[in-house]
Amino acid sequence: MTSADVHRRLVIDSDYHRIPNKDNHYLQDREMQRTENFTGMKDFLTHDSCATESMGALFDRSKEHLGLRDKGVIAVRRYLLDAVKGFQAGKEPPHLVRDPELNDFLHAESTYAVIDGDGENWREHWPHLVMSAEELAAQKETAQKELVADRA
Repeated sequence: MTSADVHRRLVIDSDYHRIPNKDNHYLQDREMQRTENFTGMKDFLTHDSCATESMGALFDRSKEHLGLRDKGVIAVRRYLLDAVKGFQAGKEPPHLVRDPELNDFLHAESTYAVIDGDGENWREHWPHLVMSAEELAAQKETAQKELVADRA
């Protein structure tokens, strides 16, 4: 946990349960909802918890009738099931990168920081978020070539 993550400790009780929760309506503040943000919740993590916990029970997919417009749903489910079956049979999962140096999730971490915000000029702090796709791809390709050269 970094010093930037300390705020997360403030929403967890001694039993490791979230303090803002469904039983207290995620401590939603109606005045904050009118004046600051549409959720009335203090942080993204609380809003995310509300969204995921309030979806209700899982739907019984065996009673589902997919149609022509559900081809994408069918394809994704088939892909995931094939990946699970392959893994169970000893195959490597698709798109898994085991090398930590190539397993770059900088974009995900910085997106969270932009959303959470600390008043910094995010465009200067995370220049990779304002690069074009071509610039970002070229930067990653250069970094990968340097990594391969360093290992040789």
